[in-house]
Amino acid sequence: MTVRPLLAEQGYTVAGWIREQRLARCRQDLVDPAMRHLPVGAIGARWGFPDPAHFSHAFKAVYGMSPREARTARGRRRLVGEGRAAVGARQPSVRRRQSARWSAGSQAAR
Repeated sequence: MTVRPLLAEQGYTVAGWIREQRLARCRQDLVDPAMRHLPVGAIGARWGFPDPAHFSHAFKAVYGMSPREARTARGRRRLVGEGRAAVGARQPSVRRRQSARWSAGSQAAR
């Protein structure tokens, strides 16, 4: 059996799984005090997100906060990702979350 069917059983594509693994490594670096000297964009670039805007958008879609917020929240709130499904578990797509927010907003307006 190849990797693709195994990941598909979990609701992932190979690219989606790799992306989430890279974002998880970014999250680890953002909360690591030894990496504090690196700009947020440099951490994203280190893990394959050379465009800071794209990195920020992808990170926020998975963790619910920007990379900068995750870094500053490290000491005040729980670490990013605690209490969430483990990385590797299927998260709703950005499109589904946006659609759900739109649906909730349109129903509230009624």
